[in-house]
Amino acid sequence: RVEYNGSVLIGAGNWETAVMQELGKENSVDLNLRNIYYPNLNKIQIDVAAKFLFAVAGKYKLVVYIVEDGIVSPQKNNNPAIGPSPDWLDYEHRNILRDAVNSTYGGYISADGNVVQNQEYPNQFIFELNSAWVTANCNIIAYVFSEDTGEVLQVAELGIKTSD
Repeated sequence: RVEYNGSVLIGAGNWETAVMQELGKENSVDLNLRNIYYPNLNKIQIDVAAKFLFAVAGKYKLVVYIVEDGIVSPQKNNNPAIGPSPDWLDYEHRNILRDAVNSTYGGYISADGNVVQNQEYPNQFIFELNSAWVTANCNIIAYVFSEDTGEVLQVAELGIKTSD
């Protein structure tokens, strides 16, 4: 979602250069993610704190998702060189989106989406986990993005703490 050579569509052969360019940029947001798991209630408290390290214009949103790893289920496969074809019956899926904690496109990181340099923006969510999920295989993914450009500024991922 970042413009490179005048386009947000990066052509084949340009990915490495574009990624290296982005990795060379200074981090603009410090994102801290913590959670507390309440197994008896099957709920999780998710605390996300964002601190913008530079002055930025525009409105910013925070998105929080729950994903699950290790789900074994059939998968279509057109390449017999990598596994059973046409159906791979015991395929292990990774990072399956289970739910959006604060809606698909998240919510403003502050009351109106505007942010101030060096001010921390704490957000807390209480989320009920689906009992069919293997909680120990679930992760929380949080990210901050610009509402104006769609550019993701920072991402944090954390496993759900299921024991002390």
